[in-house]
Amino acid sequence: MVVQGLFLAGVVRVVGSRENERNLIALALGLVVPIAAIGVISELPLPPALLPDVAFILFLRMLWAEYPVAPEPTPR
Repeated sequence: MVVQGLFLAGVVRVVGSRENERNLIALALGLVVPIAAIGVISELPLPPALLPDVAFILFLRMLWAEYPVAPEPTPR
């Protein structure tokens, strides 16, 4: 777990922190979706337990729409 945490911190540092919010959202989505999918499959008999999953998906969708695609840099 510690090694994976350090790897994740390194990835986030390489991705940077300026004008790449959309990439960070995609990274978070890629990290959380597999875990959430297993949770959804295990919670199918309990519909009220799915509400936080739906809320999280709507939250990520709102963030994705808020940050548009960055324009491509112009070659020199």
